[in-house]
Amino acid sequence: MEILSSLANANPAHRIQRPNSIPRSIAIFGLGVEGTRLAENAVASGVAVTPLSLAAIARDTRPAELSKLNSVVIVGRPDEETGGTAARIYQWAGKIGVLVTAVVVSRDQTGLAIGANVHTMRTNADLITMTTDEDYLPTMLQWIGRTG
Repeated sequence: MEILSSLANANPAHRIQRPNSIPRSIAIFGLGVEGTRLAENAVASGVAVTPLSLAAIARDTRPAELSKLNSVVIVGRPDEETGGTAARIYQWAGKIGVLVTAVVVSRDQTGLAIGANVHTMRTNADLITMTTDEDYLPTMLQWIGRTG
């Protein structure tokens, strides 16, 4: 396993091209009704993110307004169905070379890792974060994103 990891790390295509010390240009997409609300609340809190729409990614290319994009965050609830939206975003992001982070926000500890949406988000993201704190998303975005 260590050898495979080393081989993957040796290939520049498998590395994040910008170090963590450089703020990210982030697009956000809410999955389902509750995910959309969580994403809208994050945008309303003032963090520097760009709302992402399915229309913006319809042509499998990077839209001009997202020319500096280097991170996509999808957010949703564990019990809310997302259909093929998460897969569509992940496919698009892969084509333009951008990593996808999924944030699953549960209402309580008991439903954190269950629900139709958890598996879908896990398989359509490069990184998944699970939380019960609705304030986690805007805080995370503030720390990793640009400030203006």
